Amino acid sequence: MASLPVVDLSCDDRKASSKVVEAMQTVGFVLLENVPHFDEKLVFNATEWFFNLSDETKFCVTRKKWNKRAKSVYRGYFPVDDTSISYKEGYEFGPEISADNPELVTASPFIEHNVWPERKEGEDEEAFVIFKQTIRSQYKAVFDASVNFMRLLALGLGLKENFFDHLFIPNTLSTLRLLCYPPRPGPPPADAVCDDGTVLYCNDHADVGIMTMVTTFNKPGLQIKSPDGNWLDIQSPPGSVIVNLGEMLSEMSGNNIKATHHRVVDTGGMRHSCAFFLEPGYFARMPRSLPLPDQQGERKKSEDKMEFFEFGPLLRERLKRNTEFGDDWI
Repeated sequence: MASLPVVDLSCDDRKASSKVVEAMQTVGFVLLENVPHFDEKLVFNATEWFFNLSDETKFCVTRKKWNKRAKSVYRGYFPVDDTSISYKEGYEFGPEISADNPELVTASPFIEHNVWPERKEGEDEEAFVIFKQTIRSQYKAVFDASVNFMRLLALGLGLKENFFDHLFIPNTLSTLRLLCYPPRPGPPPADAVCDDGTVLYCNDHADVGIMTMVTTFNKPGLQIKSPDGNWLDIQSPPGSVIVNLGEMLSEMSGNNIKATHHRVVDTGGMRHSCAFFLEPGYFARMPRSLPLPDQQGERKKSEDKMEFFEFGPLLRERLKRNTEFGDDWI
């Protein structure tokens, strides 16, 4: 089991910021402790509860790709694909959107209302209420923690503490994803089996966006690729979350920080996890390169001469590489 660098959110910001940058330039992953208001037990209970619902109930919140009668395209449930290396089902939530938000039209389908499971006659109403409350509160907890982490990263890179804030506040596409990796009922597809016999639940990849926070509920299966090409087992101890950065942010830094490849292997039995993807707003102006100091401490490029691109269209294209989206997802 690999030991990740640990960042304690209750520590002095400047001390933590140097550790954040060092980790992201080397390992590409850190373990985040003392996340305010994050409750792993609540998240696990909500995750397990949802995936124990009937197929009928889950189908009612399935995205349009799998349910042609559905209205949601970006939010909601996606089922297991028996033919894919990536053998998992998931349920995705975004920020709560008011009915009069103009981005419901201009940034469609990325900005859309969350879809919630509806109680059938005879089912416990309180359980559905608790589920919704949990998702809303924990979404806020991990979003706030992610913004705080990005502030630490900014300080460690020699930028202003709030350099990244405008990308996520007030608008964000950030996603909370509940995940379930059920046991395969039969042999895995040939391309899910590695040369050494390891069976994959999720194939080798780097995240496409900005930042990811994951809790594995202290279960094995997640592996990261070391600089020498070996796969290292990692998992989040109780109460902590694992953080890694995505390709877009790595590219913006001139690959100064890493988007480390990772995968999930089949360790036998049922496995749950929860991931949070910190993403800018659809129309956020992303710098093509960060104004990082050079070795002499001088800025490579003044902020008023920076080049920008719009986040949403690039995300739209990159999601085509994801199994749960694909070329025809929109």
